[in-house]
Amino acid sequence: MKWLLGRAKSLLKETKKRSVQAFRPIFIEINTRLGIPIRFHSPGRRVLENTILPYYAKRKVRGKVLFVGCDWYTAHYNKIFRESEFWTIDPNPAQKRFGSKDHIVGSIEDLKEYFEPEYFDLILCNGVLGFGLDRLEAAERALKNCFACLKRGGEFMLGRDEVDTLVPFSMDDVKSLRKFTPCKFPPLRQSCYSLKPVHNYLFCFFIKT
Repeated sequence: MKWLLGRAKSLLKETKKRSVQAFRPIFIEINTRLGIPIRFHSPGRRVLENTILPYYAKRKVRGKVLFVGCDWYTAHYNKIFRESEFWTIDPNPAQKRFGSKDHIVGSIEDLKEYFEPEYFDLILCNGVLGFGLDRLEAAERALKNCFACLKRGGEFMLGRDEVDTLVPFSMDDVKSLRKFTPCKFPPLRQSCYSLKPVHNYLFCFFIKT
């Protein structure tokens, strides 16, 4: 009898999980059209949305900001940077609807094709290493172009997984990153902030000197 009840609970839980997954696209579509924020709940995303983005939004009022990568959980970033000239970029045309009104369908590997040198005050590159920039050569080119399009005194944030299987190369091998100067991010009091052991994620902060 206990086995039967346990099996029934397990089946009910699995059915509920499948129902949620089935209705998720509809939920995302409705909320996106209504402009209702949808959050992706992870330790890294909480640090990004609750600490990093609000701090930069206050400091970069009327500044030129680029956020790299768009999805359903980034659509509300427009409101966070509503006082800035806020740009987004993503190579997938389908993600355009989650971007800002100033959106580029393209890759940061080709950033210099879209913007003049030293255009941005801030570039936020989160979660694209291993998820789009999968090769060392691609990362080199992307970060080189980020450096070129960032103003002197401009800031650059790089958020990435610390799992080797997700980022198949060492950041020590990315020579373009050495052009940036590490800088302490005041709210976190570090230039590189690791979420270990809670989460294998790392945020690093730089400035162009």
